[in-house]
Amino acid sequence: MDTDVSLLDMWASEVSFQVQSNGEWTIETQGDWFYVFPTSGSGNATVQICVLENDTQERQTGKVTLLSTTDRSAVQTFEIGQKCAEDYGVTSDANSIPSIKKYAVGYGYNTLNEYASPNSVTKQIVRWNEMKAEDLIQFNAPSARFYERTVVGSSLEQLAQNLSAAVNFGGKYCGFKGEVGATFTSGVTNNEFNEYAISYIEYKVTDISIVTDIEDIRENWMTDAAKKAIDGVSETYRGTEGVKLLFREYGTHLITKADLGGRLRYNLTVDVSKVTGYYDITAYLKASYSNAFVNSDASVDEEMKSSYAQNKSQTTLSFTAIGGDSGPLTDSSDKNAIETWKKSVADYENVLTNKTALIGFGSDLEGLIPLYELATSPARREEIKSVMEGNGFVTVEYEDKNNYQIELPTFTEGVSETLVKDVKDNSNRVIATVCNEFIPEINPLKRVNVIYPVASGKILMHAGFFPGYEGRRPARISWNGSNLKVVDYEELEEREYTNLYLGGVTIRTQLNDEQTAKQTTIHNAYLHAVHFNEAHHAYPLVKIFGGMY
Repeated sequence: MDTDVSLLDMWASEVSFQVQSNGEWTIETQGDWFYVFPTSGSGNATVQICVLENDTQERQTGKVTLLSTTDRSAVQTFEIGQKCAEDYGVTSDANSIPSIKKYAVGYGYNTLNEYASPNSVTKQIVRWNEMKAEDLIQFNAPSARFYERTVVGSSLEQLAQNLSAAVNFGGKYCGFKGEVGATFTSGVTNNEFNEYAISYIEYKVTDISIVTDIEDIRENWMTDAAKKAIDGVSETYRGTEGVKLLFREYGTHLITKADLGGRLRYNLTVDVSKVTGYYDITAYLKASYSNAFVNSDASVDEEMKSSYAQNKSQTTLSFTAIGGDSGPLTDSSDKNAIETWKKSVADYENVLTNKTALIGFGSDLEGLIPLYELATSPARREEIKSVMEGNGFVTVEYEDKNNYQIELPTFTEGVSETLVKDVKDNSNRVIATVCNEFIPEINPLKRVNVIYPVASGKILMHAGFFPGYEGRRPARISWNGSNLKVVDYEELEEREYTNLYLGGVTIRTQLNDEQTAKQTTIHNAYLHAVHFNEAHHAYPLVKIFGGMY
C-alpha cells in the first residue's frame, strides 16, 4: 500500500490499495466511518477506501480484512485510523480543505438553519465516491451567471417567513429560520420602527446532481452509519427525541442537487422613524451595493440613492461572502473587486482545488428530499415525518411585532368632511393615519386612500401604503416635501386590499397562520382650535402633497 492509512485526515477523502491474487477474494471491514469498494473480486484489482468526515473530538479506528474465498487460511488484515477535529486546533478555511463535503450533494441538510449554506450541510448519507465511480453523481454543464434575490420584513419573524416563501420552501414549517439569526445580531432588532432586508447576489458556475431515484439510493447506496440511524436500528434515534437527534446529526433533508458557485450577502437594518426624504428599503439595499454591479446601478433611482446616502446614519449594513477568494471583499467593494472574486470561484472539477460553495438546490428546491423518504419501512417513514411536521419541531423563534388590523375606512363627500382619519390601538395611541388625497401619478381624476404609519406622534410621509384598486396594484408612497416616489408592489394583485395589517411601520396584506392581529379603531381627524372668546372649533383636514392642512 502506497498510502499510510493508520491515521488519515479528518475530512472526507479516498485512498486506494492494490489487491494481488490468483483467485477470488472478499473484503470485510470493522467500522462504520469508512467503506471500501469493490468488496469482492478475482485476481488483481484496485480497491478504494473512502472515509467520512470526523468532526468529533475523538480519533476513529477500524480494520480491513482481505480473505481468499478458496483458501480460508489466506487472510490479510490491516488497521485504519482517522484524525479528529481536535488534531487541527483551529477550524481551517473551508476553501483549503480538500473534502467532497464542499460539493454538498449526497449529504444531509438541516433546513432549520441557514439558507443554502455550507454551514448547514450535515453528515454524508450516500457512498459518494462509489456513486461517482458509477457515474451516478454528475456535474452539469458550466453556466456562469448572476442571480439577485431580495427579501424584506418588518420583524425577524416576518423576514424568516418571507424568505421561506421566496425560495418556494414546500414544508409545513418555515424553512431556513436560522438564516435570519445568523444574519442579524440581536443588537439591531429591538426597535419597533425598524425594517430589515437581505439581498443575495449569487454567482452560479455549475451544479452537481445524483442521477438515480430515491428508491435506488435507499436500497443500494447509503452508508452503513446513515442507514442504521435513519432506520432507527439503535434506540438512540427512535421516538420523538431520537428523531430530533437524527435531524441534528443528519439534517432534515438529503441533498440530491446542489448549485455551486459563490454568494455575496448584504443585510440592511433601517430605523424608518428617523429617515428623512425618499424611502424604500429594497431601493436602499440595492443602493448600498450598486457600485459593485452595473445591473443594480441601473435599477436604482438616482434620487433614492441620494436619499440612502443622506440617511446612512439611520441604517446598519453588514456583509458576508462565500466561495472563491472572498476574504478581501467588503460591503464597499467595487466592480473590479467583484470581477476578481468571480474569477476565483473556479476549479470545481478537482476536489483539491475546488473553490466553489453550496449556494442553492435548484430553482424550486428540487434538490432537497425529506429524510424520511430514505427510511426502509413505511412505519419508520411515518415516525420521522410526524416529528418533522408536528408541533414543537421548529425551536427557532423570533420576537414578532404587534400586528394591528386596519379596516380601510370610507370617506364622505362634502366640504365640511375631513379627509384624514386616525387609526388608534386599544390604548388610544395613534399608530397610523389614513388620508384620502389626490395623487395624479396614481389616479389623475379621483382621490385615493393612503395609509401612513405614525412613529412617536410623527406621521411618516415617506413610508405610506396605497392599498390599490381594481386595475391598479398597491404601492409604496414616499413623499419628500411636494415631490413623490411611487414604488409598486409587483407581487400583489391589481385590486383593492381592504383588510390590512400594520407591524411597526410596515403595512402587509396578510398574516401567517401563527400570527394574531390586534384590533384598531378609526377616528375622524381634525385641527382643534379656540379663537379668543369664540367657541371651540374642529376644522376638517386635507392632505396636499407632503403637508396636512
